[in-house]
Amino acid sequence: MDKKIVTWIEDASDGSGDGILTIPPEILKEIGWYEGLMIEFDTSEENVIIMRPKNPDDVANKQHK
Repeated sequence: MDKKIVTWIEDASDGSGDGILTIPPEILKEIGWYEGLMIEFDTSEENVIIMRPKNPDDVANKQHK
């Protein structure tokens, strides 16, 4: 997938300092992700945020059901 997606991180508004990143539903469907999937974030030297499932087997198992 070669797309540029622009979205915002919203304040969770619960005093925790956490943020909520909303990924558009069409992107979730395209990459096989779903609500509740645990993801991890890394950053590159070019200040790019890289997201991937914390457990890639979760995505594979969900796609086969």
